[in-house]
Amino acid sequence: MEQNITDYATAAKYLKDIYHLINVEYFNNELCDVTITIQKKAGTFGHFSLDRVWRRSEDRQHEINISAAYLNRPVANVIATLMHEAVHLYNFSRGVMDVSSNGVYHNKVFKTEAEKRDLIIEKHQQYGWTITTPSPKLIQWVEAHGLTDIPIYREDYVMPVGIPVGVDGNKPGGMDGTVKPPKKKCSTRKYVCPVCSLSVRATKEVFIICGNDMTRMEAER
Repeated sequence: MEQNITDYATAAKYLKDIYHLINVEYFNNELCDVTITIQKKAGTFGHFSLDRVWRRSEDRQHEINISAAYLNRPVANVIATLMHEAVHLYNFSRGVMDVSSNGVYHNKVFKTEAEKRDLIIEKHQQYGWTITTPSPKLIQWVEAHGLTDIPIYREDYVMPVGIPVGVDGNKPGGMDGTVKPPKKKCSTRKYVCPVCSLSVRATKEVFIICGNDMTRMEAER
């Protein structure tokens, strides 16, 4: 598979192409189409949304996210994460529960279906059968299709906010001429997953399920 990954758009398209390839060769083309996103999510390599959160006209799609912070891992590991989330989608679409009722513990149903797709699944003391690595067979599959590493990822940094020096030469801030903008009154609520610490903000009180751990997110007080 030829690719020239230079930015977010080409990276997302590359992951979508791999998803289609996985669907055909590992799921008998039974998976529905999804929206692939690349976002930084604390404490997780990826997630799958139970709801069809993306909409275009009457078409609605589930979301599979790959963490932007870990995008430059070996491509076999990135694909293992993508496959992990695809297994959740496969089970969900058939009405099969592969996590416990609180949405945290990955059960043996997940382990069985994931291992059918050439994943190595190990047990986490708290989260169950969720530790995911590519098997030698999956690595061979990756190499056979010529899939290569993704050379970009998201790295957080602090950018100082500056304003231009006035016409009179005075610097209206610190010695470097930078100032901090006034803080805006926050009208949003922060919700945090008690398991993986994923956080989101909402402008009103809502009920949110963490797509990674399938547990209710709690409002931060």
